[in-house]
Amino acid sequence: MWPAGRGQDHLARELAHARRAVRLCPDDWLDGLDIDLWDGPARGRVDLLLWRLGRELLEIGTSVILESGF
Repeated sequence: MWPAGRGQDHLARELAHARRAVRLCPDDWLDGLDIDLWDGPARGRVDLLLWRLGRELLEIGTSVILESGF
């Protein structure tokens, strides 16, 4: 287990590259949309959208790395 804030992003990027997977990261989406990373309601909506997108990608045979601070 990786300690919080110590390499999860790096590991997720490495896994996505090695497995030819799509990496879905709520922080990236929130930042890209210029939304405060600590906006709980917005984060919940983005998380839900990424779960749906991830599921759709899996259904068509695409590997997915869901990086969500677990």
